[in-house]
Amino acid sequence: MLPIKQLTLGFVAIATAISMSAPATAQERACPYIRCFLSIQHDPSRVVQGAAATPVAEFGAFAPRIDLLANGSDSTRHYYQAFRAAYNRGSAFHLVGAAAFIAGAIVVLVHPNENFHPTANVTTGTGIALGGGLVSAFGMVSHHQAQLDLERSMAFYNQALPDGS
Repeated sequence: MLPIKQLTLGFVAIATAISMSAPATAQERACPYIRCFLSIQHDPSRVVQGAAATPVAEFGAFAPRIDLLANGSDSTRHYYQAFRAAYNRGSAFHLVGAAAFIAGAIVVLVHPNENFHPTANVTTGTGIALGGGLVSAFGMVSHHQAQLDLERSMAFYNQALPDGS
């Protein structure tokens, strides 16, 4: 092979490799603490970011998806996943408890059946409604645990933020 052909092939190979590599960009500065820390706002219930309280996620029937925590460090992700599991479990308990309470109230309010004792509907319905209240109490316990897990996850996230502006 001729030396010029080898040299040309070498330049083509280098040019191709350079054009296929990602373009060089300036490294993005880390978000400062004052602008990026996460906290919980209670009225309305939501997660906000920074001193400006920019909304990040709203709390609803089920756990919100918070990408900043889902993509954080191992500890941040661990507590975030525990938060989502506990929050969703608590919501499920609340739904089941509410359904049982409503079913118990309906049973109490239905006219007594002539084939049974006249107060049978009252005791049965009251038992179902109380059971629903107990199940809903388990939901409150799960939601409390979820709040603690979310606070821990946010603490790990906030701890990793730089102090500078």
